[in-house]
Amino acid sequence: MGAGGLRRYDVTVVHHSEGGPEPVVVMDDLRRGLEASGWTGDSFSERTVRSFTKGGEVLSVEAGRSAGVTTVRLRLRPPEP
Repeated sequence: MGAGGLRRYDVTVVHHSEGGPEPVVVMDDLRRGLEASGWTGDSFSERTVRSFTKGGEVLSVEAGRSAGVTTVRLRLRPPEP
């Protein structure tokens, strides 16, 4: 992501409609898209928390659900100097 100009990124996306996608479905869609873009996913035991790496950057992705509302949090950390 970015050409080295983006240093840190943290965003939370909330799907407000009732009956929105389940967190596992959201995570599977994100995983496929990220891996198609060259990101490498970690091995995982919990399907709603993942880390992906590309060029030293680490993207942490968490998906959850509370009261019928699906939330996705993305955190991008730059490569270590």
